[in-house]
Parts: sequence; structure tokens; C-alpha cells
Amino acid sequence: MPTATEQAFADKMVAEGWEVYHNGFPDFLCKKGDEVILVEVKSSSKEIPRESQYQILRALDGSTPTAFVWSPDVPNLRAVSEQHQRKILENEGSIELFGNSTLPVALAGLVCEVLHKKDGKTYQEIAGIFGVSYETIRREILKAKQV
Repeated sequence: MPTATEQAFADKMVAEGWEVYHNGFPDFLCKKGDEVILVEVKSSSKEIPRESQYQILRALDGSTPTAFVWSPDVPNLRAVSEQHQRKILENEGSIELFGNSTLPVALAGLVCEVLHKKDGKTYQEIAGIFGVSYETIRREILKAKQV
């Protein structure tokens, strides 16, 4: 349930022609045409995002994220876009993949951090999912935090 401030923001964006999705952090994903923005809403300019929120926003800023779906019964990440999935499969040998998945190494730290913080997975569980060592998971999460 959005706060009054978040609802006001959502109403403003819809009025400006954006599709608005609200489901946690960042508070909003907004889409208009091909443009996608991520927005963390605060009740006033005196309220600042937590450091963990800044870390994720910095990691996403200026990037072109790809959407994936994951479930524990299918350990490989599946790209939402058929075009992107096809590209991954065509270039499988030329893209460095993380562990036994179709996850590009460049996204491994961020995905591992989300699995750990949001889904409560231990580093050991994440290592098992991707078929890599505990130390590899730890190293990738530390790298993601430095972004």
C-alpha cells in the first residue's frame, strides 16, 4: 500500500503519460515509450535515502538493465525478453557467464546481493544455486557494493 506521498507521485506520473509500477525498492519503476526510470520517493527533501538504497540506485544509474525471472527449481536465470534470451544463447561462448547460469558475470554481484538481502538466502544457498564457491559469492557481493 503506497504512502500518501507515493500515491501523489504515482498520480503525477500517470497524468504525464507514464506507466507506473510500485512494488518495494526502488519505490517506483516508471515507463514511457522506451524510457524507463527508477524513483525512490521521500516525503520531503530533508529525508534522504538509506545508504543501501543509494548503493542500489548508483549500481543501476546509467546502466541498461535486463529483466530476468528466477525460480529455485530452474537454477538458470531466464531473460524476460525473447530477443535478449536468443542473443544470450547465440553468444553463449562469447559472454562470460556466472557459474552454471545464463547470468552475465557483470550482473552477478547485484543479483547475489538481492537474493541475500531481499530473499534472505545465505551465501551458501546462493553458491549452491549458481554452482560456485561461497568465496565467489562473497567476492561478487563485495564488488557490487563498490559500484
